[in-house]
Amino acid sequence: MHYSSFKKALRPLKELFLVSFVLTSVFIGVNALIAGDESAELSTGVSNFLADLAETILPEREPDVIPVQSLSLSIANPQIYIGTSNRITPTFVPSNATDKSLFWTSTDNTIVEITSGGIAIARDFGTARIHVQTSNEDVAAFMDLTVIDFPDVTDFEMATYVFDEPVTEIDVGTSAKLKLSQVIPAQAKTSVLTYRSSDPSIATINADGVINGIAAGIVQIFADFGPIEKSLTLTINEPLVPSILPLTLTLDGPSLGYVERTIQLLPNFGEQIPTDTQVTYKSSNTLVAGVSETGVVSGLNFSGLLPKTVVITAYANSNPSVITSREIIIEKVFPTAVSLRVNGTLTAGESLSIIPTFTPTDTSNRQLMWMSSNAEIATVSSAGDTGLLVGKFSGKVTITAISVMDDTIQSSITLEILPARLFPHAQWQDFLTFVRKGIGHFTLNMFNGFLGFLTFYTYVDEKKKYRDLFLSFAIGVPLSAFFESLQFFAPGRTPTWEDAFYNSSGYVTGQLVMLAFFTLLALWHRQAKKKQPRT
Repeated sequence: MHYSSFKKALRPLKELFLVSFVLTSVFIGVNALIAGDESAELSTGVSNFLADLAETILPEREPDVIPVQSLSLSIANPQIYIGTSNRITPTFVPSNATDKSLFWTSTDNTIVEITSGGIAIARDFGTARIHVQTSNEDVAAFMDLTVIDFPDVTDFEMATYVFDEPVTEIDVGTSAKLKLSQVIPAQAKTSVLTYRSSDPSIATINADGVINGIAAGIVQIFADFGPIEKSLTLTINEPLVPSILPLTLTLDGPSLGYVERTIQLLPNFGEQIPTDTQVTYKSSNTLVAGVSETGVVSGLNFSGLLPKTVVITAYANSNPSVITSREIIIEKVFPTAVSLRVNGTLTAGESLSIIPTFTPTDTSNRQLMWMSSNAEIATVSSAGDTGLLVGKFSGKVTITAISVMDDTIQSSITLEILPARLFPHAQWQDFLTFVRKGIGHFTLNMFNGFLGFLTFYTYVDEKKKYRDLFLSFAIGVPLSAFFESLQFFAPGRTPTWEDAFYNSSGYVTGQLVMLAFFTLLALWHRQAKKKQPRT
């Protein structure tokens, strides 16, 4: 008995097969016209559904914790200028290592201080070695950093100012300030700058660049950086009314400041206001606090936790002998509270950042010590201003963060580590490709091949041997390739010969599976008839 012997039994269903074949073909054609982003979203949704379904059936997968094999460090320049900070960049091998937590130390924090995030702060001249240890005891790296002075000036421009206004003349009894601009290089050392006047009897200039008009006339003012010297011309005029010189000066304002905050000092000349109210301010320690030309004192992030004292000196520009000073205590901003949050969920074998929020927000040192309640479930380490949580196995874990400035300030968060995903990140894209090609192209067309076979099988006369199979191939295979060409009309999609092959091979596979099924069914039926007893 040939496989075609079952046509009579299936012919009553031929309309159903035909309608199903047409509807499935339309569905595949419409799917080919879906825009690229919608198609990708659909593939991802199907992939997530299949992965979630498999995870509910299969036992928990052993997480893929990829260890760090080697570590290297790089920095823009291993010679860093005093008082500046530079970030050291770590490079991991492999780049997709699970636990990228690092522990930074410096052989001499008084020369180079290193933060938990790998920021090197140049504190004093000299050389210090920065050592970095990974969570793998066998993998570490180091780098030598040298703190140097700023480079010499190679070029500059200059002009005279009264407050913020450039001037080319001043009156007798008043002052102007010589200011530099377009200094090359930008971080050049200006402490070696010297000034001089071509005629001190007409105008003088001190080490701070303050020019005082002594008598009417024209004078040349020189600025000297060793071999580089420039000059400008300044005219000193007799005032229409005699200038009032300052006789007294005090500074009004707070005596307490904080790191990364500012306080305003205001000059007080007493009851007699001078003609020229310009004042020059100087800080006794620019590593603790700086002061602007307008008396704004800015606390800097110095080393250590104890408060430091800086003396701000001010003198009247038009009468430098009138001078005053004020002690300012600069304290670090200590935290009063810290809270923790995470964005997203964590699965075993992956890592997640824990984001701390400090109160106040300008806490001077935002470094934290991190602890895990169960290192077998998850480990945690510092990653600069955040914590790096690495999931080991599924379960609940409590993470605690303690301020390095004040160990009484701490916060905890309890997180659930989810079981490892069916596919790790490295294989997820491969799975998405499989879903798109294996299900979206091959399987759909294979199902269409089943229906195409049944349609032609039931409609073609059984006396015409294999005509049904030939017609099904002749119509279905080009139709499957045609579906791929429809992507020319879909935004963001491009048809490929590879996907056309997947479509056609899926349809052909459906044909061959049905052919094999009916052939085996016929053989089974023939054997069954042979075994029936003869009457």
